[in-house]
Amino acid sequence: MVRRYLGFSVDEWDRLPWWQQRLYVEELDAELSGPDQGDGQSSDEALLAAGFRIE
Repeated sequence: MVRRYLGFSVDEWDRLPWWQQRLYVEELDAELSGPDQGDGQSSDEALLAAGFRIE
């Protein structure tokens, strides 16, 4: 589900390190759980805080 949501092909997803896949899965879970279930950060904010570039 995360792969499709983010638009990754199977090969692109498989090339990601395990920790990055886990980050995406956890952030999508928090986003889909609703605002009162997450930590208050948007997924973009969380990715920026983790050191990722968003284009």
